[in-house]
Formats: sequence, structure tokens, C-alpha cells
Amino acid sequence: MRKLKLKIKRLLWKIKNIFHKYSKEDKELIKKNKKLIKEFPFLLVRNRFSGQVPIDYDYTYTELDYDMPTPWRESFGIEMCEKIKKCLLKADYLDKYVITQIKEKYGTLRWYDYGVPKVISDEFSDIIDYYADKSMLVCIETGKPTKYVTTGWISYISEDCFKEKIKERPNLGYFELTWSDIPVRTTHYPSGEKVRKESQLKGDMMVAWKRYSKHNNDLNKENNKYNLEDLTESKETIIKTGLWEDVSK
Repeated sequence: MRKLKLKIKRLLWKIKNIFHKYSKEDKELIKKNKKLIKEFPFLLVRNRFSGQVPIDYDYTYTELDYDMPTPWRESFGIEMCEKIKKCLLKADYLDKYVITQIKEKYGTLRWYDYGVPKVISDEFSDIIDYYADKSMLVCIETGKPTKYVTTGWISYISEDCFKEKIKERPNLGYFELTWSDIPVRTTHYPSGEKVRKESQLKGDMMVAWKRYSKHNNDLNKENNKYNLEDLTESKETIIKTGLWEDVSK
């Protein structure tokens, strides 16, 4: 009965909205998003609690637009959806899969859902981890390759982004990214066994980031505005986000 009422309300909204004047750009966007959702059904926007499509949903946005930073979406959003779809099809779960939230946390991508069948859970987790790591390589503001990570509010940023930020905030705390920032995840199995997995993007990170940066160690000597102990604490916070550990130890 409740679902029927929602369908009626949505139908009435569509009738009421039929004379709404969309711009040419909006019409193109709606057309594009309908095609995108047909390809990836899990991008259809749903209420987080009821699982229902909002009554006033008009296809002017998708789940990818909701909370995923634009540079990440443009860099690897569709690529990620393609890999997710391929994995879901193996368990005939494409039309059942539901996203609960996409966001940035500790400077990296977080992708949450209601789960997937056990038969594909390991492969699916590897896909999500892969793109969480990839977000570390793509500046959240410019989409360019990352070189620095800020402290306090953690963000992985490019050289250009860093130059702009340091002008606006001369006291900005930061580190130059090095191989010690390459993630290593530890999986805990029910048996008590622990398995350490290196990032699938280790090679890309080694190419993009420095092996060692003396600049980080000399930061406090060169600029008295920074406190080395505070920076070290921030560094540990970045490492201990629950996903990876410091491989330099």
C-alpha cells in the first residue's frame, strides 16, 4: 500500500512538472543521466532510509554527482562504475546493488553500500580499495597528480593547488608525499589470521611520489611557524585511519 502511494505521488509530481521549463543544457544532462543510469542502475538516486526514489527526482543528477568530488568523478568515476558492474554481474546482483553513501574522508574516497553476495565480496572489496588508493593520486581540487598532503584537514593535493593554498594560508601544515605514504591494508580473518596487502597502485605511487624527502625533516628548521611534534602527530593520524599502516617501519 505504501509503495502504491509513493508511485501515485510520483506520478502526480510528474504531471505537475510536465510544464516545467528546463534549459537546453538541463535537457541534455537529463538525457545523459538516464542513459548512464540504464548502464549503471546503482547510480539511480534513492532515499538513504526508505530505499525509494525521491518523488521529485528529475534525473538532473546521479549518485556520482551527490557527494563525489568533481575531479575524482571526472578522473575515474565511470571507470570505477564499469568495474563494479562487471563484478556485480558475476553474482547476478546488478539490479539489487544499492549505494548508501559516497564521500571523502581523511582525504580519500569512501564508497558505502548495503553489501554484496559473499561469492564476489573479496573481488568487490579490492575494487573499492583500489579506487580509495587512486583518490590519493588525484588532487581533490584540481584533478592533477598529487604531490603533497595537508595536515589538520587532510587533503591530497597537486603542486599547483599547494602553491595557491600556501599563498592564502602561509601557516599551512603539509608533507611532501613519499613512499612511506603508500597504503598497506591488513585483513583480519575469523581464524585470527592476518594478511597484509600492498596497494594495487604501489607502482603508480612510487612513480608519482618521492622515495624520501629531506624537505619533510627540515621543515621545522626552515620555517619556525611549524611545530615538528604537531606535524609528526598529524602524519601518524594520516597513517592510522583504519585502512593502512606505515610501510617505512
